[in-house]
Amino acid sequence: MDEKVIQNMPLDRLASRPQVREQFSEESLIGLAQTLRETGVLLPLLVRREGTEFVVVEGHRRLRAAKLAGLTQVPVIIDDRELTEGEVLYRQLVTNCQRQGLTPLEKARAINRLIKVVGMTAAQVAVKLGMSPGMVSKLLAILELPEPVQAQVANGSLPLTTAYAVSRAPDSESQRQLADQAACGELRRDDVAKRAKARSPARRSTGRRERQANARILIPLGGGRSVAFAGPDLTLQAITDWLQDLLTRIKGLESQDMELAQAVKALAVSVA
Repeated sequence: MDEKVIQNMPLDRLASRPQVREQFSEESLIGLAQTLRETGVLLPLLVRREGTEFVVVEGHRRLRAAKLAGLTQVPVIIDDRELTEGEVLYRQLVTNCQRQGLTPLEKARAINRLIKVVGMTAAQVAVKLGMSPGMVSKLLAILELPEPVQAQVANGSLPLTTAYAVSRAPDSESQRQLADQAACGELRRDDVAKRAKARSPARRSTGRRERQANARILIPLGGGRSVAFAGPDLTLQAITDWLQDLLTRIKGLESQDMELAQAVKALAVSVA
């Protein structure tokens, strides 16, 4: 079994790269720096080799505080494995999510990067991070908001659940208006949700509703495979939500070693 060797390393040999945490509280860094002056760095940083440099994988905040404290070296553990960008991103995201140290916007951006870099689906990311598919959907939704609204999420004036309600408004102007009203306390989350729904385009006719009730689409996947969807109000968001829910429930059955027919019965949702 490989042992993790802790060694002291000069700060000038350590390099930082862009990572999932984007905001560092100056006040908390000063407090941590004061602690490090008295106790030193007790928890080693995790680093990896990159040419002649050692790049920090975990411990960016400790590194900043150590520099602020005037330390010349810190304890590190060198991970000599070849880590892909996706693996580094995943480790940083898991570590920071467990410590609840990221803002919702930082989490959203990191999850979005993980999806693009590794090629995971939102549902797979949810399982990996121990988050609900609904939470991942809410986080990703705020990335579609206008920049001023995202800034309100980042500074804490607009809670995540309220921001998600804002994202349901049909256009950016409506989203900005609702976000401003919520941020200044004029509207609560439920009020935002109602107004966002009220501003969405109404259905054109009863005939169209009837056609949508029987809507069905078939998506060929190649190799003789295909997947079909049927139901009312078929939209991309609806299909995404269905798939996320289905994948989560399938994941829960994997350890039960069921036959396919049994699994289908177990996955079926009762309509009684």
